[in-house]
Amino acid sequence: MSLPTSSPAASNPSCLLRGRILRSTGAARFGRRKPGTPVARTAAPSFPSYGAPRGVQRLPFIPFGDDKGLLSLADQDLLWATMAYPRNEVARHELMARLKLQTAALLETSTLKDAGNDPQKRLTACLTVGATLAAWLEPHGGLLALAGARSAEDVFRDWTARIWPGSIAGDLLCYMLQMETSGISPSVNKALAIESDYLKEAKTGTGQPGPRSERYLRQSWEEFKPAAHLWLAFRAWQFNDEDTPAHQPGPRWFSPLDVETLRSFLAVAERFAKEITVRPQGRRKPPIDPADFWRVPESIALPAVTFKRPALEPWGIELLKSYKRKV
Repeated sequence: MSLPTSSPAASNPSCLLRGRILRSTGAARFGRRKPGTPVARTAAPSFPSYGAPRGVQRLPFIPFGDDKGLLSLADQDLLWATMAYPRNEVARHELMARLKLQTAALLETSTLKDAGNDPQKRLTACLTVGATLAAWLEPHGGLLALAGARSAEDVFRDWTARIWPGSIAGDLLCYMLQMETSGISPSVNKALAIESDYLKEAKTGTGQPGPRSERYLRQSWEEFKPAAHLWLAFRAWQFNDEDTPAHQPGPRWFSPLDVETLRSFLAVAERFAKEITVRPQGRRKPPIDPADFWRVPESIALPAVTFKRPALEPWGIELLKSYKRKV
């Protein structure tokens, strides 16, 4: 696949930490499971995490890219911050500030190594890194943004903990799209019923059962719905095999962990958002609306992505036969 040119920042060593964090948090199989097969996902946070979820109407675009439409490591940080905190701008800035500080620390280590024992070179390296960090932090409140911030350990722990509820939102969106393909009138309640059954065998990253009560699932959907298409793209990437809707040759072609493949990941997520046409019979308002999602600006060129939406799996169809509509 030929991709538009991206910034060379993909080689930045801080990508390695993001890879370790996300690869260590396995997840339940995308859109399906084998009964009795345990799967691992990271631990979930307690709700409400940042206050009661509030409805988001006609969200703005995620400010990806520079004035030339190029993507960098900062855009990768922005993606994860948006996915983790789709309804909390303060938390997004806090996470991005911590990620940039981490990158600056790695950059300092590298430049000091190159400077050797020369005092002047080492001073120049430190001043350069300091000025670079200050510029990076300017969109988040400058250096003062770190003064009252939580520790890096707390910030990163909360970030990874949100992979569980975020994945739930991605799963629910997947089930509703699959229901439509299967000729079943989709609804959030039906998707919740399938996900509840699906999570019976799921485990957290510590090997313990994760939260799966109906209340928790609903809260996960409401809080992460603005980024559900991004989480669905993440889930598709986790299990990129023959029967995933975003299959293409090469398991890393739309990895969200590399800046070089970030455009492809965003293209998959945008395609999921545009696939949303579900409007159950007898209902004026659909359970999901593209206007509820964070979107990629039109100024960011994305590669074309095509895939066939799969039908709901037999076990899900069988489960819905005993489903009773909530009134």
